[in-house]
Amino acid sequence: MRRFFEITLLLSMLFFCPNLFSQTIHYVVYKTSNVPVIDGHMDDFWKLVPVIDKFYSIKEKSYEISPDNEMDASPKFKVVWDDKYLYFYAETYDDTLHKDRLGWDFPTRRGYTDDCFEIFLDGDNSRGTKYDGKTEGEIWFIIDETEIIYYNDFQRGFSIENIVWAQYIWKDEKGHQYGWSIEVAIPLVNIFLKPAKGVLFGMDLKYSDDDGHELNSSSSTPGTDREHNLRWAQKYDAHAPSNFNTAAISEVLIQDTKTGLNNNQNGNIPNSFQLWQNYPNPFNPNTTISYSLQKSAEAKLTVYNTLGQQVKILVNENVAAGTHTVQWDGTNAAGIQVGSGVYCYKLESENQSKISKMLIIK
Repeated sequence: MRRFFEITLLLSMLFFCPNLFSQTIHYVVYKTSNVPVIDGHMDDFWKLVPVIDKFYSIKEKSYEISPDNEMDASPKFKVVWDDKYLYFYAETYDDTLHKDRLGWDFPTRRGYTDDCFEIFLDGDNSRGTKYDGKTEGEIWFIIDETEIIYYNDFQRGFSIENIVWAQYIWKDEKGHQYGWSIEVAIPLVNIFLKPAKGVLFGMDLKYSDDDGHELNSSSSTPGTDREHNLRWAQKYDAHAPSNFNTAAISEVLIQDTKTGLNNNQNGNIPNSFQLWQNYPNPFNPNTTISYSLQKSAEAKLTVYNTLGQQVKILVNENVAAGTHTVQWDGTNAAGIQVGSGVYCYKLESENQSKISKMLIIK
């Protein structure tokens, strides 16, 4: 069934894009019938959307390094579309949120050296070696504790008018910041994207992480350089759409889990083994975990504490292909409420496994 779906998708893309096989498809953007609430939180339907979580540590500068661990910097992106907007959800664990450049007036602004999400788009998939000043460009969303500043050099790309965005800073019970998330809605007309089945467009995503350490001894302004430069596209050139990854439009609908439906109700099987971020997170005492299987198989979903000790098995049975959700009420195997803190949940099925983290706040 999966092979039939993949072949059908490729044939439809070939019909709409004769140059399909000269480009690798890195991500399929599904359609949503549920308009996201742009508040920086992960709406239920986002759990069904495929995640982009493989990023390359690009050393644009000699002093940039790779993250120490997942809590240092571990960005994730999700993308969907409807008839008016291209929607993005992005999040990252980041145990040191930092912003130290205060000069926001061009050309002195250097927000990309602070904690910063960046979205790069090539709406008409022209894949030039530089921005065409119309259908291509980039937007920066910079951590500021109270706001995110989007930025686009008008000489470099598309309009930023009518873009809607919101952020949410993750804090534990002591008020310590340990990550953040954003939601963004970009009007399709801004980037001249005309979505239809099989249409391709260029896209790159990036997270810059500034932990406030001065790694560049030659810097005239201490503490202003980012430590990590994490980019989705493996080929790096800040303003060359030819090096962006390629996204493909799909007209398959992503359904909101609140309706009780999942993304295989119309015969559409998930194209990858996935474990989604729980929602809400942080939580007390209940949270929902979603996961996807490409085919029917034995699956096991287990909660562990940070010592690696098993807390509770949530799923341990043969599960049908598709996307599924399970509730955890914050109790262990004996039915006793666990304490506040970070917990891990692990999905295992047929020699595959994925793990993610969640936080209980009492």
